Amino acid sequence: MGDSEIIGDKHSNDCKPQKVYVMDRQSVEVALSLLVDEMEGDQGDRHEILMRLRLILGTMRAENLPVPGDLAAMEAALAAEFEAEAEG
Repeated sequence: MGDSEIIGDKHSNDCKPQKVYVMDRQSVEVALSLLVDEMEGDQGDRHEILMRLRLILGTMRAENLPVPGDLAAMEAALAAEFEAEAEG
């Protein structure tokens, strides 16, 4: 995925350690494009899509890049869906 590098560990909201990656803007755009293509083609499962979406958006936030509102909303909706399934 381009010139990515691990810069350290970060804790997510669910307290599981996650790696924080640094990517240049072009790498982030490519990763987002691939993720959207996979979602449109219904490849992979929803959990994997959420995991990859969180990774990409987390990288964008760490790099102070603007996060598209529709992708942030998708992240929140998928997370809420999985929380509801876990409780239900």
